[in-house]
Amino acid sequence: MKSRYYRISKNRYGIKVGKYDKNYPLIIDPVSLVYSTYLGGSDADWGYAIAVDNQGYAYVTGWTTSSDFPTQNPFQGSYQGNRDAFVTKLSQDGTSLVYSTYLGGSNVEYGRSIAVDSRGHAYVAGWTGSTDFPTQNPFQDSYQGGTYDVFVTKLRTSEADLSITKTVNNRNPEVGENITYTITITNNGPDDADNITVEDNLPSGLLYESSNPSQGSYNYYTGVWDVGTLQNGHTARLTITADVDEGGRITNIATITNSNLPDPDTTNNRAILAITAGYRVDARVEGGHGRVFPSTQTVPPGGAAIIKITPAPGYEIKKITDNGVSKPITNPYRITNVRENHIVVVRFARKIKLSLAGERKTEKAWIIRKDYGKLYMTVKGSLNDVSRFVIQRSVNGGAYEEIKSIDPSEFQSGGSYIYYDKYLEKGKTYKYKFIAFDNKGAKIAESNEIEL
Repeated sequence: MKSRYYRISKNRYGIKVGKYDKNYPLIIDPVSLVYSTYLGGSDADWGYAIAVDNQGYAYVTGWTTSSDFPTQNPFQGSYQGNRDAFVTKLSQDGTSLVYSTYLGGSNVEYGRSIAVDSRGHAYVAGWTGSTDFPTQNPFQDSYQGGTYDVFVTKLRTSEADLSITKTVNNRNPEVGENITYTITITNNGPDDADNITVEDNLPSGLLYESSNPSQGSYNYYTGVWDVGTLQNGHTARLTITADVDEGGRITNIATITNSNLPDPDTTNNRAILAITAGYRVDARVEGGHGRVFPSTQTVPPGGAAIIKITPAPGYEIKKITDNGVSKPITNPYRITNVRENHIVVVRFARKIKLSLAGERKTEKAWIIRKDYGKLYMTVKGSLNDVSRFVIQRSVNGGAYEEIKSIDPSEFQSGGSYIYYDKYLEKGKTYKYKFIAFDNKGAKIAESNEIEL
């Protein structure tokens, strides 16, 4: 509907409204003034164009003949004479200047148009009559004559692309171990940055031990690293050492929270790093005759661990205990619910057991009496790995020598075998051993020693 303001008295105004449906409420929402400001010096000033960026900063251009036109962080801080263009950036609430600069030479300049990109860079167009108009990386570096030349100028807002990374010395620590994070912040420019802060609050599962910043200070109560100033191309580092107090996945986040300059790329302002803390699983061999692998591993709480068991030749797994509880024998052995201080113990036993007994006898052959040895060999267990059996003999304490090779198939049912060692000489002692070898010639079992 139609409406208009009207003056009631010197300081009072009202609103006249046209026809409307009185079945509905009438809401009057007058326009309010957010900000309004002068911008000028003691002489003539003209504003010709304005642009606003996506954060609400206003950019204004025009011309001025004031030698005291307000400047702030200027590219050109003084009036050059006759008439200069100006470019001004106002804060979001209009109460301060981000920057304001003259733009001109010794003759006349007019700023007539302005645009701004997503990074806050201002693009100004106008005309100039100055042969000394300021140029930088120009397409055309000199005044071409005539009344005026067009100028196109880009003003870059000071900015610093800050990036942050995080590393850790151990991604799979054990509960109770210390780990050290290294947080690195880099100023990729193009300008120096100040008032930089980084926040890194240690998450649950980590207990703070110590910290060491290369510059500034770190408050572990608040998790804030006050970096301070970082020049273009420079880096600063903070190490944080913590004790792993819980198992499982622990995620730590470091974030750049402040800088005095805009950051053109905020996608690299956050670093996320996860570790998986677990319990130590120890696997041990009791009594030798084999090995386990791995002997130590770190597994998340409630997770699974696999232990490969390798018996020595002629041995087999006799028993597996898991945290003191006897378990069914499997190889590899799998733990399905890892707990704190988890210990697996493996014991081995021979696959076969050899025993040897014997007696020394005398027999009469005609008028000659001679001694002989009667050896009784017994085998218990599997013969699958046995390639051959050997009887060895030592005479009067000398070296053992093989006197008989026996094929496993020669053993009678029940695993027994009898061997006669004939022609033993009187006055001499004889010792015997009974040994089993595999197909690679490795000894896999040995009997007791007997003397006849």
